[in-house]
Amino acid sequence: MEKVYLQMASYSMSGSNLDFEGQLALTGKMGYTGVEFAGSNYGGMNAEQLNATLKKYGIGAISAHVRLENVLKDLPLIKAVGCKYIIVASHYFTNEAETKALAAQMNEIGKKCREEGIWLGYHNHTAEFNTDGGKYLLEILIENTDPQYVVFQIDAGWAAAAGIDVIAFLKKHAGRIKLIHANESDIVIGPEKPHNMADRKLDENGRPVFSEEEMILRKKKNEADCPMGKGLLNWNEAIAVAREIGVEEYIVERRHSYAPELETSLKEDLEFLRKI
Repeated sequence: MEKVYLQMASYSMSGSNLDFEGQLALTGKMGYTGVEFAGSNYGGMNAEQLNATLKKYGIGAISAHVRLENVLKDLPLIKAVGCKYIIVASHYFTNEAETKALAAQMNEIGKKCREEGIWLGYHNHTAEFNTDGGKYLLEILIENTDPQYVVFQIDAGWAAAAGIDVIAFLKKHAGRIKLIHANESDIVIGPEKPHNMADRKLDENGRPVFSEEEMILRKKKNEADCPMGKGLLNWNEAIAVAREIGVEEYIVERRHSYAPELETSLKEDLEFLRKI
């Protein structure tokens, strides 16, 4: 695999003490193709500054994770730095009606994004694999969004942790899935209860604030984020199928560093994927 991107800032770099530019520098140093921004965090830079910084470290930008209500606000900067995708990084929906309502919103916003040359996408965690009427909520979302305007970024690690047959899911939804989030889990936790992120307070970096009990559960879950190739998923098969169905981009997300140094884990993830 030639091109591998890294989701940065709020997530894959959360264990580092680096500032935003330092995170970009490390991404380039490790050999990643570029980055996916997260949480509408662009380091306080405008498009000109961000483009110059990306160029300085020899990397590009492929996409950005944002909340649905921030998509159109972030869109001009996302376009200006050359991203191809803007991804809704989870949303609160618990049944078929709520899922279809979200689909209608995404179709409307996605049309505006396509007019600017950008794809709107949706990224799963485990909650999207709760069911209504015998169907996964994520499948209801896929079926009710317009493929002219909306694509999907499947987080393979979270899907596997939800207990999903990732290979079968990719095959079933060929043509709709354009990006793979490459992370790893070695435990099945099942579909979690959806979180209404809109009701949560945010910290100074725009990340949601969780209770102590929730943080304990999240820590346990994140520590199941094991080395690539040592978890639930057969990555050789998954990548082969992904290529067959039209997946275009692969993005590493590491929620927890299994090695003492975060850089070691991120470099090993890259090396694992580059060998496939």
